[in-house]
Amino acid sequence: MSFKALNKKDLTLLTKRRSQSALEYMMTYGWAILIIVIVAVILYSMGIFNPSSSISTTITGFSSTPVSSAIFTDNGGLSLSVQNSVGYPIEITNITATTTTGGKVTIEPNITLLPGKSQVLVLSKLFTAANQGSHISTAVTITYKEISQPLPGPYVSTGSITGSTPTVIYPANYTFAAVSKLTIKNTQSSATSNPFQQMVNMTSADNGWQLISNGNFGQNVEFFYSNGTVIPSWLESYTGSSAIWWIKLGSIPASSSITVYMGIAPTSTNLFNTVNDGEAPQLSSTYAEYDDGAKVFALYFNGNTPLTDFNFEGNTGAPSRVTGPSGTTINVISITGYASDLGFVYTGASLSNQP
Repeated sequence: MSFKALNKKDLTLLTKRRSQSALEYMMTYGWAILIIVIVAVILYSMGIFNPSSSISTTITGFSSTPVSSAIFTDNGGLSLSVQNSVGYPIEITNITATTTTGGKVTIEPNITLLPGKSQVLVLSKLFTAANQGSHISTAVTITYKEISQPLPGPYVSTGSITGSTPTVIYPANYTFAAVSKLTIKNTQSSATSNPFQQMVNMTSADNGWQLISNGNFGQNVEFFYSNGTVIPSWLESYTGSSAIWWIKLGSIPASSSITVYMGIAPTSTNLFNTVNDGEAPQLSSTYAEYDDGAKVFALYFNGNTPLTDFNFEGNTGAPSRVTGPSGTTINVISITGYASDLGFVYTGASLSNQP
């Protein structure tokens, strides 16, 4: 086998060819690599590679009315907690949100916030279902007045909220001014009954209280699951500082919890009906007009219950109408027994967890 020795000229030529090949490679693929790096940086800045981007939001601005938290909802809404850091009581008169996808919503809550206090507000139908699960940015303008000040305003606080939509769907056909998340825990070693009635106690210190309708108290309140299914609810009572609802839930497994939502629509919205949003019979101006207790409780009578639902055991039962303590007309059942005019009514059931 013969070998050919390379002289200095041959080595120089070989080196030049190798250098030229490396340069051509870099020129050919360098631009592609640069483009990939730029795209990756843009996607990262948008939160695409951020594991928490689907559940968190970025909030900037809002110097005088800080937004401490915000979340996008699957039905196209934005829920934000607005705080008063002005130093005076303020009235929030207007909130406008505009998204990069072209959506724009304005609400006029007209609520009063004391210094340091916060309020959760909801802008519904800000974007469509096509944007669910996407990363969006929203410009928000909060207009407010300083109450009882020489220069009351109005003033404007602006900022932006960027994040991804979660998976909560609100009931259709109307909007909510505020939404509260309720976690109900079963600490027992066994599952609750199915169905299960849960009491919900709300006070004037809770977010959303001042958004509840006062004309017909509670008419704009509704409970629902994360998939938008309305939960049957019954308003038992209310005062100027608290209210009690009962909601009908499915079984809660042992040592676990479920999450439900309490939505508060604008005060002019009347959600009361006799199916899934109602109140105790004596709370309506017309007795039992919005009473849906029979849809919430397994055993329920309100005076309008048919006589066939009772067992009088040989006594005589007849409906009659009387005037209640609040002046409302109440339907009652009069029972006549034997010689002593005494009687009784019974049902063959004993149920717990009823009001």
